[in-house]
Amino acid sequence: MGVPIKFLTLPDPRSELQFLLLQKWLDDCNKNHPDHSRDFSKEHELPTRVLDVGSSRDPEKLRLYVAGGKRGRYIALSHCWGGANTFPTTRANLEARLDRIEFSQLPKSFQDAVYVTRNLGIRFLWIDSLCIVQKADEHDNDDDWNHESKLMETVLANAYCTIAATSAANSHEGFLDRHPSGHRPVKLQGIGKAGPFSVYIGRNTDNFDHDVEEGILSQRGWAFQERALSPRTLHFTATQIYWECGSVIRCESLGEIFKLSNWLGDSQFPQGALRLDKTLKQTLFSNIFARYSSLALTVPSDRPIAISGLQDRMASFYQTKFTYGIAQSFLGESLLWKRLGREPMKPICFPSSSPDVPSWSWMAYTGRICYGNPPKNHTWCQNIR
Repeated sequence: MGVPIKFLTLPDPRSELQFLLLQKWLDDCNKNHPDHSRDFSKEHELPTRVLDVGSSRDPEKLRLYVAGGKRGRYIALSHCWGGANTFPTTRANLEARLDRIEFSQLPKSFQDAVYVTRNLGIRFLWIDSLCIVQKADEHDNDDDWNHESKLMETVLANAYCTIAATSAANSHEGFLDRHPSGHRPVKLQGIGKAGPFSVYIGRNTDNFDHDVEEGILSQRGWAFQERALSPRTLHFTATQIYWECGSVIRCESLGEIFKLSNWLGDSQFPQGALRLDKTLKQTLFSNIFARYSSLALTVPSDRPIAISGLQDRMASFYQTKFTYGIAQSFLGESLLWKRLGREPMKPICFPSSSPDVPSWSWMAYTGRICYGNPPKNHTWCQNIR
């Protein structure tokens, strides 16, 4: 087995070399990954509102842009709110932000996202708390949020790329600063047949499971569907940047290229994953809902909404209706959910403006779920309505 050759010292996250690498990944995917069922050279309809990032020549020139059905390229940001002030757009500040937003006022993660977007040559950036009008207080209405939250599948699927602030616990931490490992490469010298030589040996820092799968962002409910619905994602972790699409997972160190190992990274979710494992179809929706139920939400009443885009995708795939986590064509299996562990599930208090979530749905409660195993040779009743 050969020794892997890689970068032992990674480039500065804000350097020109760094963005040459990221652009190379994007270009390679554009040209050589036809299995994504999407032509990334074409422009798609923009979301209702996007952040116009201007250019690095005028870093303070930012504003919200109402697309009005226009087409273009945009990048989406997946980030952890973490209970911190996420610089929300409200009805009170919407008009002012359509005119101008001061770069210096943005939370650190938003500033980093603007920097990445500009250096990738993309004009527009979509950030949920900035581009969707948020409810300011209990007396305000959430009409815009209710409308836009139903469009999540389209917004994420049409993004040129998604930036994931994978290691940031909130929007103020930022994601372009490294956390040095403390391990320095060692230089070894010797003499071979061709004369003197030098090699550098360092610790392997490629660990996608630890850095991404177990990262802070991956423990959040909203980020779950953002990753699944994004055709390709740049994960900014504490140690390095990873590229994920339906074809490969790449490390910034250039040391390894991993094949798709998780259906969340499937750029055609769920078709690509099912091509690898055809047995997944019967258990996919229950696996998704069980995993999602274990993830954290800052606002518990977001439980039905934060997976609605993913539920829409599954409804299209299964050609059936999903209602609050219950699939019409798999009614018996869907209703066979139960509490996982000893922690009691508690009813969620939903705002008066939200539709009533039925008590027979796990979405009406907090807590983790799993699904029961029916006896062998069972037959589901088809007359339940």
